[in-house]
Amino acid sequence: MFDQGSAHALAYGALDQVLADGFVHPSSRQAMFSVVDDLRSRSAAADTLRRAESISVEFHKLECAARLSDGAAKRASIEELRNLAVQWLDARIAD
Repeated sequence: MFDQGSAHALAYGALDQVLADGFVHPSSRQAMFSVVDDLRSRSAAADTLRRAESISVEFHKLECAARLSDGAAKRASIEELRNLAVQWLDARIAD
């Protein structure tokens, strides 16, 4: 189990890696699974859990777009991940 600050940092690190490289590394996907599982087990705030789940879902969309060689879908996923990164950074970390 992570403390919320560590979970927040792990999720942002995964986002940063995906945005820098333009594809989802297995370690990034696993990091988000771990963050979501941890947030669920701690009964974290619904908005925090929803944001983490949205990042995980968008990782999946980006992977699918890459497998299908769908450039437009890939660009849309990258843009959405940028928006989610901003939201994730703007979110307050609970004490």
